[in-house]
Order: sequence, then C-alpha cells, then structure tokens
Amino acid sequence: MAEKYALYLPKKVINTLKDKVTDSQFREFIIAMNDYDETGSVPSFSTVALELMFDMVKSDIDYAKTKYEDIIEKRRQAGKLGGGQPGNQNARKPPQNEQNEQNEQNEQNEQNEQIQVVSSQLSDLDKKSSSSKAELEKQPTTTFSNFFIINSKKIKELCADIEPSWLEGLNTYPDFISETVEQNYGDKPQSEKTRLFITLFTAEDRKAAFLHWRKEQEAEEVRKAREAEIEAAQEKHPVKCKYCGSNDLRQFNGSFQCKNCYAISSFNKEKIKWEWRK
Repeated sequence: MAEKYALYLPKKVINTLKDKVTDSQFREFIIAMNDYDETGSVPSFSTVALELMFDMVKSDIDYAKTKYEDIIEKRRQAGKLGGGQPGNQNARKPPQNEQNEQNEQNEQNEQNEQIQVVSSQLSDLDKKSSSSKAELEKQPTTTFSNFFIINSKKIKELCADIEPSWLEGLNTYPDFISETVEQNYGDKPQSEKTRLFITLFTAEDRKAAFLHWRKEQEAEEVRKAREAEIEAAQEKHPVKCKYCGSNDLRQFNGSFQCKNCYAISSFNKEKIKWEWRK
C-alpha cells in the first residue's frame, strides 16, 4: 500500500496559530500532529496553549484516520472480488512488462483514491461536527471568563504560570484576554474565539500588556465612581438660603440664588459640595 497521501489539518487551526505563536512553535505543532497521525503516540508540547489546541483537534484527526482506513480496506476487499472465474480469458495473467505498468497504474490509482478519501473525510467531518453539537452541549463544562473549556484540569494548567493576584478580584487576566478576543474577533464563531482565547492566554506580549490594561481599568473605575458621587451630591441641592433662611430660591446656570438676600449657592466639583456666597 502506498504511504498515506494527506494529513487532516483544519484551516481554522492554521489561521489561529500562524499569527499567535512563533515559527518554531508552529513547526512543533505541525510535526506533532503528523507524528500522532502516523504513530498514535500523544505528543508533549512546550506550552500549555499548544497542548490545549491539540486536544481540541485530536478527535478530528482520529476520526479522519479511522475513516481513511475503513474506506481503503473496503476498496481493497472490493478489488479482491473483482477477478475473473477460472478459465475466463480475462483472468489470464498479463506479460511481465504489462504487469509492471499495471502495478504503476495501481499505485497511481491508489494515490488518487487517497485524495478522494481526504475530500470525503472533510465532508464527513463537517457533518460530524454539526451532529455532535448537541452532544457537546450535554457534556460537563467549566465556564471560564465567557469562554468554555471542556476539561477543568486544563484550566488549572493554563493558569499555572499566571500570577495568582492576576486571577482575583476585578479586572482579572482572563477578563483582559476575553476583552481582547471580543474586540478583535467578536464576529468569529464561539469555538474559534475559544481557540484564540487559549492561544492568547499564554502569549508573553499579552502578559506584559495586562498590567497596563489593569491600571487603565482601575483608573476608569475611579473616574466613574467620582462621577457618580458628584451626580449624587448635585441632586442634593439647597432648598433654603444659608444666610437668611428663606426657601424662596431660583435656579439659573446650574446655581441657586436667594430672592430675599441675593446670596448664591454653586456646586464645587473639586470639593463635591454646594457652597454659598454673597
């Protein structure tokens, strides 16, 4: 039998990895997929992100390989049944040179069949993906910052190299990665965003950017809290004059003036309070 012609490699995996990992990591992943397809030995990776990515496509590789072997075996058995009956002139062995040509043709035909098998696999994988969606939703999942990762053990591995304080309270590292994915890839399918989330989670440039992002988020929260405090204080405007006690006030330009003694009360945003003056 000729050597297997092709390896199933989802295009979405290539698109996810090509701009998010180094060239050496990309090469590591492709070689690992090929080795697994040939030997069945589960590879080890240099990063958790690559390991998680492999776990997500492993079942597709297994299915494609099983489908390929099944189709090849069926065609081999069909070929064995295609010989002529004894005495039939069609069963007569051809001369040696014709046999060599036939062997070469058979080899080429088998390679062409493998191409057709791969195409069939891709079609079947699409159908398999759709039909298994309901089953996937029934599996126990762990929600992790708006993204799902089936294996909760992998979450622990993913967070193993992250500073513990980055995972606590508000504005966590997972929140930062989630926001990055949503801002840049919000129109992608959820499965694609999950892959991006995993890839970005261990990216060194994202770790460096996180501290700056968190500082900005905290500053924004302080600003919003101050605005809320100012708004609440402004609503508690004076209802009577500080000097004469009259409650006959008129409002103009955001201030209040006493109609009796003409004193004015204006809001001081720095001190967050109403101040009277004459």
